[in-house]
Amino acid sequence: MTTGALRELGEVQDARFRATLTIAADRDPEPGSLLRLGEAVVRVRGAVPRCRVVDINTETGELDTRHLHTLARRDRPEGEVPFGIDADVVTPGVVRREDPVALI
Repeated sequence: MTTGALRELGEVQDARFRATLTIAADRDPEPGSLLRLGEAVVRVRGAVPRCRVVDINTETGELDTRHLHTLARRDRPEGEVPFGIDADVVTPGVVRREDPVALI
């Protein structure tokens, strides 16, 4: 997931999307892109389909927003509500908080 995607959605907390990593970028990288994350390299596969769980506040367990409806109003593939990206590990390695992220 990227900070730009969160900002576009009007969200500041990434916890509700249960992403492994959130990278500082204005937009999601395109499928097929290679990213270096610290010592690791990943290949972006595509968007992650979402479900009602994104509307549950991770701190309180309460339904507190309508993110899924907001996502569903955007242009998207029929039958899917994507948000965030999925990637495969090409080169394993250590990734630390604040490690640089680079498109390669």
